[in-house]
Amino acid sequence: DMIVSLQRGSVSKDTWVLHDGPAAAAPALLSAHPTEALRHPEATPSRAANNLFWLGRYLERAGVLASGLEKLESLLLDEITAVDPTVPADALRLLFHLQDAPLPAEASLDAQAAAARRIAVDPAHYASLTATLGHIVRLLDTLKARLPHEAWQLTRHLRQRRKAGDTVACAWVRQNLSSLQS
Repeated sequence: DMIVSLQRGSVSKDTWVLHDGPAAAAPALLSAHPTEALRHPEATPSRAANNLFWLGRYLERAGVLASGLEKLESLLLDEITAVDPTVPADALRLLFHLQDAPLPAEASLDAQAAAARRIAVDPAHYASLTATLGHIVRLLDTLKARLPHEAWQLTRHLRQRRKAGDTVACAWVRQNLSSLQS
């Protein structure tokens, strides 16, 4: 007696569906070359679709990181810190989590903020803002022909800022990333 349900760890290796009526005829192919029938002239190639998917992921990640880093200073100096000191601590914890970095133990909020900024500009750290912007530039270069002119301008500016080491100009980065996402 085989259990077909996959609940509580049950497994079904073979499931047969029985039918009393005649078998349905196999569908006829519309073309003698079935692969040609599947290709639409305006379809996005799978590699381009994959690159667009990752571009969206990196844009979202960079936007959140840039926004968090931009607001970090005001959070540390704001009166909310006096009322509820967990707010800037939670924001820092989120920044470290987004950059996949360990939170410095027993460090002051200012020391943690400085560490978060150092990680953000470290091109060798794979989840830093600088590395994420590098991924965006690489994907924008790959997808250039499929994107509007504004994306080319953004690519050029991001490349210049990366060479100058100015990737944490957060307001500029966040503004331009959000314009590209639109």
